[in-house]
Amino acid sequence: MFGQEENNWAPPIGIIDDNLKFISLPEPELYDLKNDANEKNNLFEKQRKIAANMKKGLEQFRRNARVSPSTSKRKLSQSDLRNLESLGYISSFSNRAAQMMDPKQGIKVYAQVEEVKNLFNQKRYKLAEEKFNQIISQNPEVEIPSIYQMAFQIEKSKGNTKAAINTLQKAITTFPDHEALKIRLARELFNTGKLSESEELCRQILERNDQMTHAHILLGNVNLRLNKISEALKNYERAANLEPQNMMIKINYASILMKNNELRKSLDLVNELGNRGNFINTSMYQGMISELSNRFLANGEMKEAIPLLNKMLESDPENPEAWLNLGSAYFGLNQLDPALESFQKVLEINKNHALVHSNIGLVYLSRYQADKKEKFLGQALGYFEEAIRLSPGLGDAYHGRALAKYSSGKNEEAVRDFAMAIELSPELINAYFNISDVLRKMGNPARALEYLSLCKKRFYDKFSAADQENLDKLIAALKNEIKE
Repeated sequence: MFGQEENNWAPPIGIIDDNLKFISLPEPELYDLKNDANEKNNLFEKQRKIAANMKKGLEQFRRNARVSPSTSKRKLSQSDLRNLESLGYISSFSNRAAQMMDPKQGIKVYAQVEEVKNLFNQKRYKLAEEKFNQIISQNPEVEIPSIYQMAFQIEKSKGNTKAAINTLQKAITTFPDHEALKIRLARELFNTGKLSESEELCRQILERNDQMTHAHILLGNVNLRLNKISEALKNYERAANLEPQNMMIKINYASILMKNNELRKSLDLVNELGNRGNFINTSMYQGMISELSNRFLANGEMKEAIPLLNKMLESDPENPEAWLNLGSAYFGLNQLDPALESFQKVLEINKNHALVHSNIGLVYLSRYQADKKEKFLGQALGYFEEAIRLSPGLGDAYHGRALAKYSSGKNEEAVRDFAMAIELSPELINAYFNISDVLRKMGNPARALEYLSLCKKRFYDKFSAADQENLDKLIAALKNEIKE
């Protein structure tokens, strides 16, 4: 369709005079339509004089046929060409070969290259390379983008990365405005870690044509690799606006928004994607909502996490991690009944899930703290014991049991469990404060100070200003007690 624009093929222009048809091409054609209606017998070599006269007549006709711009056939503007390029239909290039190729030869070479591509896609690399070399040797003067693209693929399949890149660079020198070649080179530079070169090439493409979605995506990936998250977001936002129906762009855009902790915007995209037919049941979508729900949970935004977790469970009711996180979300909202129900769903799937036993222990401990019924405290201790039996290295279970021991007045045992929780899971910040509080009440401020000082050493820089102030006050109070 776009042989001239894309492959440097000469346009077939002809004239009919009586029964003769002349086509002006690098390899001219002359046919006797009366005796050769199917145009199988080219008379050009035999009737050169007639062909020359018809060529002159054709040129004269073209000169006489020119009309004023207001009534002439509309030509493609630069804007038209760029729009076609952005849609992938054509790619213009200014530095064409001095001599255009005859379409007959062009179609033949094109078909041969397509055959090589098919062999290559079948992973018959050796045969593909042999046939490709034959094409080159038989057509040494031919320079079209598809030949360079095939040469690039062959070099890359052989592991010759440098030669592959050189091939693309030579192709761009020959066809400096060919966008597909530039995108391929930029992608290869990105894949080989040459980020600055890839970035510069993407910017060059977009300066010429801001509608090139692939360039925006690739530039976004470069910025991601360089940890320029805000720039990557701009690139993907532009790509999503250019192709609003492209789900893969929106998936990646949502993922970058998550990385930048823009969870609400990411949630809007996730919900939009969830309305796309059966996409909600794909592993890709499930992975997205799992990651987003985890980020909401980490931020303490339980209400936002719950609908996402329920979506996961609609697709996969036997997902133990989704039930576990759903229970944690409800527990964070102090909704103990749905929390317990969710945790028990996990045990129906896996009765030996140690963390869930520990979490159920926390639910019963919370019930005890609310109404002081001893049965709840006993149930809490039972679940913590089972969690420790199933996983002796689970710091959360020791911390939970310590809380239960403290609630039952067994302070010495509580201190031992708090200390074990810190040893097994040093990231359990509450354990430092809890053991310090118990030790202080037991009349041991010096040891209490040790744990708060350790907490400050490990986590102070991660605390908010308010939490830092609170910790400093507690440490100061302990120091005063020790002095007294």
